[in-house]
Amino acid sequence: WDWLTSAVTGDLGNSLVPPQQDVLTAITSALPVSVQLAVMGLVIALVVAVPLALWSAHHEGGVIDRVISAATFGVLSVPSFLAGLLLIMVTVNWLGWFPRSQWVRIGESLSGNLSHAILPAITISLLEMAMFTRVLRSDLVTTLREDYILASKAKGMPTLRVLFGDALRPSSFSLITMMGLALGGMIGSTVIVETLFSLPGMGSLIVRAAQQG
Repeated sequence: WDWLTSAVTGDLGNSLVPPQQDVLTAITSALPVSVQLAVMGLVIALVVAVPLALWSAHHEGGVIDRVISAATFGVLSVPSFLAGLLLIMVTVNWLGWFPRSQWVRIGESLSGNLSHAILPAITISLLEMAMFTRVLRSDLVTTLREDYILASKAKGMPTLRVLFGDALRPSSFSLITMMGLALGGMIGSTVIVETLFSLPGMGSLIVRAAQQG
């Protein structure tokens, strides 16, 4: 009862595992890391998925469409921890493009923060990127068969104008719905990714508390 009444006022007490610090302080320190990774992952997924879906739908049934479909199905079949390990092996160990671990907060260095966050964010974004591409591509294929799209093409409108101006907006309702659901899931998926990259987020905090408990 004492803990519950204190929790209502924002006092979550002290951690039962070492280091025995204030729980609220630990959460407020770790949560921004997880939120940043999830938001960055969502942005990366959208930036990649929208052009891929438009390209695939425009070439429905063609080689490009089949290649993109096969690639998205392949990405969907790879779990996050395996994708993270593969990215670390290629981009960190072989190519040396990104740092392996550690974390730099935005207040310390924006460039340093982004260099440490980009690879974990890409890892988080892969599954959502594939799902966004599949859903948007399916809706675009239906939209591109509508009469007003055919009329725009008959008038000689540029392809990019038809795709981005006329077809994308009415095809994006399912995508927008998925974005809201995906953000929460991406925050949850940081548990594995933060452990792989040794990041001080909520995922690492939960795993460390479970191990020490």
